[in-house]
Amino acid sequence: MESHAYTLHTALARRGHHVHVFTSPLVNNSSDQPESRTSSSNYPRIHCHEGEVGKWRRNKAWELFDEENLHEPFDVIHLESVARPHRLARNLKNLSVSLHGIALESLQSNIYQDLTRNPHEPMSPAFNDSLYGVVSKVLNEIRFFHDYNHHVAISDSCGEMLRDVYQIPRRRVHVILNGVDENDKEHPQLYKAFSKLIAKHHHVYLIVVGTGPWENRYKELGPRIRVLGSMSSFELTAFYNAIDVFVNPTLRPQGLDLTPMEAMMSGKAVVASRFPSIKDSIIVDDEFGFMFSPNVESLLEASEEVVREGPKRLARRKRTHKNMQLPCSQQARWHWHMKDC
Repeated sequence: MESHAYTLHTALARRGHHVHVFTSPLVNNSSDQPESRTSSSNYPRIHCHEGEVGKWRRNKAWELFDEENLHEPFDVIHLESVARPHRLARNLKNLSVSLHGIALESLQSNIYQDLTRNPHEPMSPAFNDSLYGVVSKVLNEIRFFHDYNHHVAISDSCGEMLRDVYQIPRRRVHVILNGVDENDKEHPQLYKAFSKLIAKHHHVYLIVVGTGPWENRYKELGPRIRVLGSMSSFELTAFYNAIDVFVNPTLRPQGLDLTPMEAMMSGKAVVASRFPSIKDSIIVDDEFGFMFSPNVESLLEASEEVVREGPKRLARRKRTHKNMQLPCSQQARWHWHMKDC
């Protein structure tokens, strides 16, 4: 169970609500773990299904829920999207669902990712198969989503899709910004764009946070690229304060990545893909950063604009960002740092 979810459940319990949480086994049974607090009405009661620690088994959790619901029916039931099989949820009353990406957003994501393919390269059979599967899922979602009493979308764009395409009544759609961590295909895009950028501007540096198969490829670009590996939340705070601009070249429009918000709270300009979830919820003003279409040429053009502005102009943006009050996450993606000549 994620920390922000437990914080929400605890806040509800402290307001007098009887909150039950059905989840996977927790890491350990130390006094800091929530299940040790179930005797107090100030905390939610945690029901962990059997099995491996941290491994979600949906059917096992539903068995625990059914047993508790039979003993004393719940007034309100909330499901995360990963726990909402329609065959199990369709008969529940007073049900609200948090949607961490819907099928229509997945279809949009697949389209954007295929656009990065060279026009002379054949379309992969797997992509063709995924299109068929996603379109079928969109139709199924449109049909059964109306059975849910309330829908909680984690981005403004997802909320608009639920209202305008899925035709869910406006009063039943609620937008609560949240974060996601997706592994996608932005590495080649960033690699190609930055290799062209440093060929023209010798005072620009790229700093990559995280680990993965692209680590060695980035190092091939030379001494102006640093791959720092994984970082703790304390280290990330210092890191955000050290960089000039944050780059988030995601190719997945669904959900909402909180890392740009984290950078903005540190007073940094953001360079991000022009997706509705980002344009409508994060970079709502040009002063907050730069946007680009999800391709190498557009990312390079936005990066060139950052270089033309220079560190002094970027520093002036800091006052705007500092006025924002946004939540932080514990994730980071890619950043690049520019020094004075």
